[in-house]
Amino acid sequence: MSEPLFEPDASGARGLSASDAIDVSTAAPPRKDADDELIDPLDDELDPHEPDGARHDRTEGPGGEPDDLHDVLEDDHPSGLDADLAHDLPIGAPHFIDDDRGSEHGDKSGMDEVDGTDDGHEMGHFEGDGAGDDAGWATDEEHGLEDDPRTSADDGGAEGTSEDIAAEVDEALLPELDADDGGTFELGDFMKELRREGLGHESEGDGWSVYEGWGARIACSSIAIDRGRVVAAGSDLLVIEPGETVARTHALSRHVTALAASAEGTVVGTTRGIVLVPRSFAAPSPLLSLLDTESPVRSIALCAGRTWALVGSELWQVASPPAPPTVSRSAVRVLVGGPDGLVIASADGSLERFRGDDGDWEPLPVPTDVAALLTADDPPLVATCAASQSFALASRNTVFVSRDGGESTASLDIEGAIALAFAGTGPLCALVVATWSGGRVAIISIDDRHRITGEIELDADLVSNDDEEPTLAMAWDESREALFLAAQGGLLAVGPKRTH
Repeated sequence: MSEPLFEPDASGARGLSASDAIDVSTAAPPRKDADDELIDPLDDELDPHEPDGARHDRTEGPGGEPDDLHDVLEDDHPSGLDADLAHDLPIGAPHFIDDDRGSEHGDKSGMDEVDGTDDGHEMGHFEGDGAGDDAGWATDEEHGLEDDPRTSADDGGAEGTSEDIAAEVDEALLPELDADDGGTFELGDFMKELRREGLGHESEGDGWSVYEGWGARIACSSIAIDRGRVVAAGSDLLVIEPGETVARTHALSRHVTALAASAEGTVVGTTRGIVLVPRSFAAPSPLLSLLDTESPVRSIALCAGRTWALVGSELWQVASPPAPPTVSRSAVRVLVGGPDGLVIASADGSLERFRGDDGDWEPLPVPTDVAALLTADDPPLVATCAASQSFALASRNTVFVSRDGGESTASLDIEGAIALAFAGTGPLCALVVATWSGGRVAIISIDDRHRITGEIELDADLVSNDDEEPTLAMAWDESREALFLAAQGGLLAVGPKRTH
């Protein structure tokens, strides 16, 4: 049994004061009161003498007859019209009147007058000298119009493809492609040029905002989300229960360096080992120690019923007690993942995936530029996407993203990346990148076609207590459709602007 993780306290938890709440100008998304009632306009009184489910909504006029049009059509005319009236409609040849108004052509029964008045407009009256005379008609040639063979018949889609439109394109208005001698260009350069020209934002929408009052103004550096339960930690443990937005806090005796959450509870990594905090607990209750270490735990992931922890450069595999922990890999630089699988980056520039379904390892294809990133002095940022083979890696000036397990990789020119996360699950979910530049943090959402779909800039005091580059961790909560950030300035949430 390890030493207590939580500081002694009568309650073990404390609420938030007014100073703990995040204070930003952006309006918080309104919440619907649980006592609000919705009135169903179709919830009419049922007539016990009518069949089940029949609506009783008729009204009667002064004479006792139904005055609702629907009732009239339904009761008096089962077919919606009186079939007998159809016999009164005139059927026969059309009725025309010549200029002299003396000769009539065709059957005139029921068609002599429309409203009993003569307004000078008879049906079929044209300027001419009688039937068959077209002197009153003007041809296209008389008006200077000519038949165009290109529009007189279907050209099978050839129209518009036979003319050279190069003369109509002003190349000075096109963004520079920065192509090399071979005529190729980097996607990142192209996107950067488009952005500078104000293009490439066709799906940006209304942008993102900070959700006021969510989280807590308490420093934290790690975050994990499971089934709407948000857990963040640093020197304190912060928990937002499902359906809530404000965090409850528990004081800790040791600094938390890594987190992973599941239905059973939260696996907490510290400077001395790993403990399991049950989902429902009363501090200071005894906690289950999973692993004692001499080095800080750098990252934790839960997969295939086991806890995986990166301690120093060793990847530890912790099964349920009493099975002893074992070292699975050495010289590991990065560990990320979840229930679907893990991804590790090793010092030799290799990437491996552990499949959660069959518990086997497989190597991932690594392009040359990505391999150089994996062997750089600073470990790269890595993020994986649940229920897919998507993953992303980032250095100081480049973000690599793959949607097919490394078979193809796109390079995005994004400078100053400090955190990565996927917003959702599946191969098409957006990649979210946090950048640091000029004392401000920018959050950028990029879809599977590398278009910017949302962005927001945050003031430095929201994520940092000083002017230095902040330590930031991010996780997407599908239940709230929000991105939670764990930073030195506190736990906060951002996401698409709410309009309701």
